[in-house]
Amino acid sequence: MKSIKKLAKEVKDNRSNPRELGRTLMYLSSMYAWRSEELRPIKVQKAEVWLKIKKSTMASNGKLLSDRMTEMEWRTTPAGQLEQDLKYKLDGINKLSEAIRQAGFLISQEVKNQS
Repeated sequence: MKSIKKLAKEVKDNRSNPRELGRTLMYLSSMYAWRSEELRPIKVQKAEVWLKIKKSTMASNGKLLSDRMTEMEWRTTPAGQLEQDLKYKLDGINKLSEAIRQAGFLISQEVKNQS
């Protein structure tokens, strides 16, 4: 699978080539679907683990962790770290996809203006 960095360079190099931009957009869409499927089981288990983290402090000091502290604790777990990594990758895919759509729009406007 290509990295977002490499795909961003390809978009930059081909920003006036609609065919290549279209291919890259299709590739990004498949990457998004792939990464979303990787994230799904983490999201399913998150609620259970998150509540265990929150309640674990109740046993030790009689107080529940705040939601913010619970989320921070969650992010230190392997699943929490993977969740963050996948979220960043999905954000990158989204931004790059938006850039391609914008480039496609600009190309279409230039073609209309030349006609």
